[in-house]
Amino acid sequence: MWSFCRFDAVVYNADKEIHAISNSFLKPKHDKFIENMANKHDTVAFDKLKFVVDNLDWKQFDDYECWFSIINSIVHTGFNNDYERKAELLCHEFSEQSPKYKAHQLDKLISSLNINAFYTFGTLCYYLKECNPDKFKLRYPKRTYSFVKEEFELRNLKILNPPCYISFVEDDTTNSYTILSQSKIIEKYRNVWYIKEGDKDVNKPFISDWLNDCNIKPYSLMDFIPYPMVCPEHVFNLWNGFAIDKCEVEPNEDCSIMIEHISMLCNHDKAATDYMIKWLAHII
Repeated sequence: MWSFCRFDAVVYNADKEIHAISNSFLKPKHDKFIENMANKHDTVAFDKLKFVVDNLDWKQFDDYECWFSIINSIVHTGFNNDYERKAELLCHEFSEQSPKYKAHQLDKLISSLNINAFYTFGTLCYYLKECNPDKFKLRYPKRTYSFVKEEFELRNLKILNPPCYISFVEDDTTNSYTILSQSKIIEKYRNVWYIKEGDKDVNKPFISDWLNDCNIKPYSLMDFIPYPMVCPEHVFNLWNGFAIDKCEVEPNEDCSIMIEHISMLCNHDKAATDYMIKWLAHII
């Protein structure tokens, strides 16, 4: 049997080499940066995980302890985000770059791992930040006020009359939105922070500064103005298109069954059937 231990641990009857975890290896796990990254990425898409892992230089993690932390972090992230199998394959993809790689041993390690919050996506981001800072900045630029504001205003805007805020639903292709009061938008975004740059960078809450920003572009009012009417630039249009426009329609799809059904409803009267079809099309 063998296990991990610290260098200063007392070991009895140790007749084999024991892998020891040095203080320098443990240090990154407690870095404040990791804690922040883990909070910001509670839900981690697989492409984000793969980007980070693909840009880690395996040669810098070829000793067992560092490699183990990479594998554990990948498995933990996959477990938390419901793509365990993809994460396991990514472990193999990363590990097979090393001449030490043995697929069956890695499979055995993965199956025996206890999911440990000690290793997170933040751990991987820390390693990317330290080992490949250019790639890290490309994926995770510094979240200054202007950066967060630009991102924020893609999904949120202010209405002057009546005073309220429009907030679009995240990752919704239908452009659906909610109308929020000031207290509600503060509650929704109270945990969004930005970095105020200076001699020493400081984290600051974003929403309070945005609400007092004189350079945001508000709409004068909101109204429901469907096509083909033209909406003025200063008016937020509550109409966001016909629902049918958002549906995928196959123009050559066989609809003979539907036409036959309408014909039966119209007692096979051709004029009545044509009228019914056109009436239904007009509704859509």
